[in-house]
Amino acid sequence: MNILNTVLDQLIPVVVNVVLKIVFAAIVFFIGSKLIKLCLKLWKKSKAHSKIDHDAAQFFSSCINIVLKIFLIATVVIILGVPTSSIIAALGSAGLAIGLALQGGLSNFAGGVILLVTKPFQTGDYITVGSESGTVSSIDIFYTNLITSDNCSVVIPNGVITNSPIINNSKYKTRRIDMLFSVDYDTEIEEVKKILVDVATKNQYVLKDSVLPFAAVSSYEPSSVSLLLRVWCNKEDYWDANYTLQEDVKKAFNENSISMPLPQVEIKGKNRI
Repeated sequence: MNILNTVLDQLIPVVVNVVLKIVFAAIVFFIGSKLIKLCLKLWKKSKAHSKIDHDAAQFFSSCINIVLKIFLIATVVIILGVPTSSIIAALGSAGLAIGLALQGGLSNFAGGVILLVTKPFQTGDYITVGSESGTVSSIDIFYTNLITSDNCSVVIPNGVITNSPIINNSKYKTRRIDMLFSVDYDTEIEEVKKILVDVATKNQYVLKDSVLPFAAVSSYEPSSVSLLLRVWCNKEDYWDANYTLQEDVKKAFNENSISMPLPQVEIKGKNRI
């Protein structure tokens, strides 16, 4: 009985000390998380945040968030009683392994810095990277987020973007539309060119002031003649101009009895008795 009391006398202070450390660490973590959110809010409302570029501000916000969270976790670990020397030793021994494991992450971080400095695009631009296209919704520390035309989210690593060709469809105010139409060889080419130009001139989305609509023969195919219609429009009217021109040209061809031939395949074979 005396032994049990002795053990309890020695164990209870240890347990109480551990429990107090855990409770204190939990309180620090809770308060620290709230302070981090408060710091981010104050940063977003500060004059420095308002003076710099939106994408740069968003990037710095991500960096600040990560750095403060790392500091908070380190503080909580120290409160729990883990020696500082042990933390440094553990970080040192794990540094190489973490560096190798996070090669992609470091590449994405470097890519984010490059995008921030070179600014090939910004939030709100419609871009194409590889096979992905969409409107840039955010440029984060590791990833860039796109919203596609059918309202899907695409997340692309920044390292992939900086190592790929980037097409920025929103960089300039106007865009050019090239459309191809096929007609029979018997069709009068000048008449078709006039119809295409007339249709484009009447279209409400096509620009007529700077560059007039243009039509010309593009190529000669095995069963048809291809004609090019080239027009310019404001970037925000690109798809409306594209779709309405397709419809208007088909209606004009029908009204003028101009047919668009289908591909033909001629099959030859030997007669067998």
